[in-house]
Amino acid sequence: MRQAICTYAERAAEKVLGERQFCREISVFISISPHAENEIYYSSQAIGKLLTPFNDTRDIIRVAMEILDRICLDNLRYMKAGIMLSDFFSQHVALLNQFGDHKPQANREALMRVTDGLNQSGKGKL
Repeated sequence: MRQAICTYAERAAEKVLGERQFCREISVFISISPHAENEIYYSSQAIGKLLTPFNDTRDIIRVAMEILDRICLDNLRYMKAGIMLSDFFSQHVALLNQFGDHKPQANREALMRVTDGLNQSGKGKL
């Protein structure tokens, strides 16, 4: 489940970065099949919010993993999972919050360009 959510978060981060947007909310949802025999149906969703908008792949994955850890139950066979990003800001409008829990990381833009270039090259994923 962690690998699936991580992959979805990475793809969503590429799209946000490509559109030069920032987001402040990320939602993660998971569920097992409602038709599975001898299993109780379980479905859950949670939202993570930050005070400062972000578009760094590392931050999106980190928040998605934190949310997944809160909602995922052990020993269930999940069938469906996904993430949604929301509360978008333009790159030129996003303001940093001095008191927030997210600070821009050094060389973030250059690292994201290299990472996204490698991921889109077809030679593998980082």
